[in-house]
Amino acid sequence: MTAHFSRSPAIAIVEKPHSVLILALGDPASQVPVVLEGTARDIWDRLSTTQTLDSLVESIYSDFDASSATVVDEISSFLDSLVAASLLVQVEAS
Repeated sequence: MTAHFSRSPAIAIVEKPHSVLILALGDPASQVPVVLEGTARDIWDRLSTTQTLDSLVESIYSDFDASSATVVDEISSFLDSLVAASLLVQVEAS
């Protein structure tokens, strides 16, 4: 099974021309705004629909001047941080 990532339904988003501010609306004790710019913003925009790690890597690989292993590691780490911040949810799909 492949993990799919989608935006959490319990978030508030403020979009600016070059950045986006996101706040998880769950536990008030953990509500810390997250500001995404640059490549992070590009990845967030692609997450407007459910994506897999592979689909994200494929869609932005040409934007990076790095090895594919580095791109996979960086995007995977970024997705994990968004899940930990309750901004993304991860679901298993068959």
